[in-house]
Amino acid sequence: MFKINVSILVALFVCFTLTANSQQKEFNAYYDELHQLNQFNGNVLFAKNNTILFQNSYNITGVIDSFKVAPQSKFIIASVSKVFIKVAILKLAEQGKLNLSDSLVKFLPDFPNATKITVEQLMLHKSGLPREISDYEKYDKLSLNQAIDLAKKESLVFEPNTQTAYSNVGYFLLHYIIEKASGKNYFLFMQEDVFNRLKLENTFEYNNAADKHNFVFGFTNENAKVEATETRTINQFETGNIITTINDLYKFCREIISSEFISDKSKSILFKNDSMLVQAGGRKGYRAYLSINLKSNTTFIFLSNQTNIPFDEIVKASTNIYEGKPFQLPKVISRKEIDLPAEFLKKYEGIFVSKEHKLHYTLKLIDKNLVIIEPDDTRTKLFAEDENNFFDNPKSTDNYTFVKNGEGKITALQIASSGMKFILQKQ
Repeated sequence: MFKINVSILVALFVCFTLTANSQQKEFNAYYDELHQLNQFNGNVLFAKNNTILFQNSYNITGVIDSFKVAPQSKFIIASVSKVFIKVAILKLAEQGKLNLSDSLVKFLPDFPNATKITVEQLMLHKSGLPREISDYEKYDKLSLNQAIDLAKKESLVFEPNTQTAYSNVGYFLLHYIIEKASGKNYFLFMQEDVFNRLKLENTFEYNNAADKHNFVFGFTNENAKVEATETRTINQFETGNIITTINDLYKFCREIISSEFISDKSKSILFKNDSMLVQAGGRKGYRAYLSINLKSNTTFIFLSNQTNIPFDEIVKASTNIYEGKPFQLPKVISRKEIDLPAEFLKKYEGIFVSKEHKLHYTLKLIDKNLVIIEPDDTRTKLFAEDENNFFDNPKSTDNYTFVKNGEGKITALQIASSGMKFILQKQ
């Protein structure tokens, strides 16, 4: 019996080793090709059963030193920061300093609709609050109190707990709740009670970090032209601006899974019914992705300081690799423009509004070209791939799709850019 068990163990070990080696080769092949096409500047890590099976750093051709990355590089992780905020809220709930069912009125009595909105709804994007503060891009820097004051002016997009819609505004309120419930300054609580307790030595709120050693600046790389992200964009908010390394982020994942930092009850809330925790993040100059699957005991992370990476394709291909499914290697994208007469393009003109973002975009015909004008007056020329789909870069999968009703009238514009999708309704 003992010999049979040993044989089984040996067979399982050999099977695991062969699978791991195959995954390593496939990850290497995929990211090497992505790198050769200058479509990924950053760090990637894949782990299974507490063992890192693949980890590497990539630097595209021709970037200056401040854009180059190494394993110890610190990145802004954008909305992946929300995972840390969730863990902080769950920790405070365990300590009896708040309940997830608490209404917002307990912490912000004068906030509109505070009696309708709970802490849990804020965490789960069910609060009804809009995605962004109106005209948030015009603010050079926002403190937490300033963000709350601006959030008070926002109207609900829907009644709380009736729908789910991503809301950064809701997470500003969670930052404020952390401060009120803990009795500490937000930055101090996150540093002392989360980062330090988890022994994350290279994780900080960017605006509160005294030492920004190894921080990498973000950039865009369109049409072979590298442009740095403005410092104004990096400094835009004082909270929810966490920087970390890929190793710290992986350590964080291991700690919240295996340690007693948060309870099993809290873990069940964090990972939900499908035993998965997935969070994507993006802002100008930075892209981040984190996926933990408790069933397969896998963790996948990538951090990039390059805006225009094929985000969705990277996530899909990498997921297929670690699930043992077929995947496609990256390939050169070369989209072709068709010629549409100016008279035809004129029907696309108008004002398009993002209800989530509270932003207005203008589509206008300028010198016989269709141009999208953003709220900050950034102007981008669009090229027609067909009558409904347009692009701004022939080497990118970013897409602008016009939505029509049954009568052929344009009602909306769907934008898919660097892994993010949103709808603009035509006024």
